[in-house]
Amino acid sequence: MKELDAAQIEYLEKAGRTFEGLGSTRAGGKLFALFLITDETLSLDEMGRITASSKGTVSTNIRFLESIGIVEHLTKPGDRKDYYRIHPMAWRKMIEAANPKYQVMRDLFTMGEKVAPPESKQLLKELDRVMSRLQDIVQTSLEQLSQEIQEMRLEGETRK
Repeated sequence: MKELDAAQIEYLEKAGRTFEGLGSTRAGGKLFALFLITDETLSLDEMGRITASSKGTVSTNIRFLESIGIVEHLTKPGDRKDYYRIHPMAWRKMIEAANPKYQVMRDLFTMGEKVAPPESKQLLKELDRVMSRLQDIVQTSLEQLSQEIQEMRLEGETRK
C-alpha cells in the first residue's frame, strides 16, 4: 500500500481518538479507519507500519474487528501471511453487534422489577419498553437499509 498523505493520517488519528472515547482502543479505531479508506487487503506487518503500531497491538485489535464482523481474514495461495480487508457488509455487522446489548439491558430491567420497591418499578418498565422499541427499530431499519444498499450497489454496477 502506498504511503498515506497528511489528511489520511489525521483521519486515522481522529478515528483512534473517537474509538478511545467510545471505550474501545485507539489502535482499533485507526485500523478500522484504515480499512475504510483503502480497498486493498493488508497484512499485519503493513497495518503496523501504516498505523505505527506494534505487531502485537495490530494482531489483538484486528482479531477484535474480525470477531464483530467488520473485517474478514483472507489468505493468498503460496503465502503464509494473514491478510485482512473490510467486510463488504461492515455497516450491517456493526449494527448487529450492538443489538444484543439491548436484550442484555432488558434482562437487567426485568430482573430489577422483581427486586425493586414499588416506586421504582414504573421506571424499570419504561426502560424495558424503550429497549424493546429500539430493538424493533433497529431490526426494521436493517431490513430497509439492506434493500437500499442493494439498490445502490446495483445502480453503481450499471454506471460502470
